[in-house]
Amino acid sequence: MTARLSSSPGKLVVVGEYAVLEGGEALVAALDRRVHVRHHTNSGEVLSLRMPPICHDWITLSTDDIQNRDFSSIVSTEPAKRAAQSVITSLDCLAPERLVGGAQLEIDSTELFDDSGQKFGLGSSAAVTVALAGLADSAASQELHVLHQAIHHQHQGGRGSGLDLASALVGGMIFYRMPTS
Repeated sequence: MTARLSSSPGKLVVVGEYAVLEGGEALVAALDRRVHVRHHTNSGEVLSLRMPPICHDWITLSTDDIQNRDFSSIVSTEPAKRAAQSVITSLDCLAPERLVGGAQLEIDSTELFDDSGQKFGLGSSAAVTVALAGLADSAASQELHVLHQAIHHQHQGGRGSGLDLASALVGGMIFYRMPTS
């Protein structure tokens, strides 16, 4: 069983977090705190998902669970349910083949949380999505702006600035302005 690995950085908005929503620019820095994704294929027919620090236990999702997107009977907390739904939405958009057949998927975003389990606000959901895109080779097969728009539309319906995703996709320090339609 070969593991595929991917990671993506968190972000820090230096200036312009709200100005960007009004057409201005923001200065954003990618950080050395990362989300790490490990994917193993196996011979089963379910997807096993583990998402520390949100959920340390393995969650087993059948094909029906994935299609219905209702994890209420499987996941014990609301944050874990929302995280699992977000992961499945990302995979469905970026790599639907990862939802078929057996796999273990571990998404560790511990570096973007404090010791008590509270988010630092460093773009953890965007970093998870971009790490999954890297796992799916989506970043290699699409231009970054096309990938950015696809992910932003899938997860937020185009609402918000997309600044978190851009920072995680590009890395380093960037000036960001919302794309115009």
